[in-house]
Amino acid sequence: MVECTEFLLGIPSIECEGNNRSSPTTVHRIQKHANQPETATYSAVESAVVDNGGTITQEIHGVLNGVAADLSAEAMEALMEQDGIAYIEEDTPVYISMPQNNPTWGQDRIDQHDSRNGYYIWKGNKTAGRGIDVAYLKTGFDPQNKHMNLVGGYYVLSTDRNAWNDCNGHGTHVATVGSIEYGVAPGADIWAVRVLDCSGGGTASGVVAGINWVVEQAKKMGGKWVINMSLGGGFNQTLNDTVKKARDAGIIVVVAAGNNGNTADPSACSCSHQVPRLL
Repeated sequence: MVECTEFLLGIPSIECEGNNRSSPTTVHRIQKHANQPETATYSAVESAVVDNGGTITQEIHGVLNGVAADLSAEAMEALMEQDGIAYIEEDTPVYISMPQNNPTWGQDRIDQHDSRNGYYIWKGNKTAGRGIDVAYLKTGFDPQNKHMNLVGGYYVLSTDRNAWNDCNGHGTHVATVGSIEYGVAPGADIWAVRVLDCSGGGTASGVVAGINWVVEQAKKMGGKWVINMSLGGGFNQTLNDTVKKARDAGIIVVVAAGNNGNTADPSACSCSHQVPRLL
């Protein structure tokens, strides 16, 4: 059995599963010494993970740097003494947030005070959303769909970063609601950032990598950017910090909330109320 320890520094306890499998853990690195090069600090953390018997499963670079790794409880305890590590937490699972069965009337609810009167401000306006880049962090997108301005994509779960084709359908569904030629913003440019597998499951570290990629794209290209995430899962500090970084970079972050019928709390998608541009 894996010995589980509750750590300090705001680190949640890791639940014991009763087997010998190590808990996947996100190691978030921050530089503590101003005179130490960032690359040197990052390399030292990676080396420390390996030296303590850990296996790095994903490297995360960008607005927030860190690694996802499989670690034992003993390794986590040792790594907390390592310079350059801010905290260690479980790499929590995320999953698709299922939409309502008949969402089309929702467009009428958001365009005016007199909701559901059959009038849509987007009706016939194919330029709505023009000049805005929208990145959908989901299961990818079906490139055969020719009814929207699909610019490109990115896949965080594979060495083939272009393998962002949707093998689940959820990403394509949500993107078409917002950005198809008959949607809310048909003029927007669409990016398919695949952070979930074909079953609709993933991890917080994968979403962090996806957000990092979007922020870097926004820096390179400029303009107005929106991140859309229809994801469910518990609160994750690393993911929350990354969302804050995206906000600080001027990106609007939109998440699903209330799909379970009893709450509209954005913490269900790992984000806190401290993010003012979270819708």
